[in-house]
Amino acid sequence: MEPLTVQAITLREKRKQAIRQKIHTQACLIIQDTGLNNLTIDRVCQATGITKKTFYNYFPSRHTLLLSLCQSLLLDQNLSLVRHVCQQTTTLEQRLQHFFLRFKERFSHRGTLEKELIRFLLTNFIDHRDEGTDIHQQMLATYAELFHSDHHELAPGLDSQLCAEITVGMLNTITLDWLSDEHCPIEHRLDDLYQFINSSMISRSSVNNPGLTEPPIS
Repeated sequence: MEPLTVQAITLREKRKQAIRQKIHTQACLIIQDTGLNNLTIDRVCQATGITKKTFYNYFPSRHTLLLSLCQSLLLDQNLSLVRHVCQQTTTLEQRLQHFFLRFKERFSHRGTLEKELIRFLLTNFIDHRDEGTDIHQQMLATYAELFHSDHHELAPGLDSQLCAEITVGMLNTITLDWLSDEHCPIEHRLDDLYQFINSSMISRSSVNNPGLTEPPIS
């Protein structure tokens, strides 16, 4: 049997990625339309037009599929947002201002799919401790990037890791309230969190404008 060429391997990988993405897409539609409890492997296979054997080649279980959805739609997107604002800004103040504006916009557009995945993610902390620890560490690393500064912009006694730990804890609390109370004033709560971070974590000498208004960046 002749070895596969680079082109053949590339085509095979593209097909695998396409099937994986199709599974993701159909799973998202099922959750969006009927809720997470109605997401079953049988439904995904029927919607995707694949066999269970093919499904298991990509995801060993329904739980693994849900973790993959959370990774791509929540954790990876949040990391992308942080890296985007880090590239587009020059100061920590601008970075935080831009981040919270975009983060607030995302919350205002979140529907059934995002709520169900966030609820699953938070529940997973308790039910699967090892996975929960890994997810928590990813979140801390993401927010540590957000707070990283080479210009002594953090308030005395603080470092990026501590700021990340405080922010993740407070965001988790706000998110739990949002999940349990449909009338939760999420935008107001995020504004309050931003004001707290701005007033307590950023060095006063580096702050120009503490208000949460649209920064002049793309």
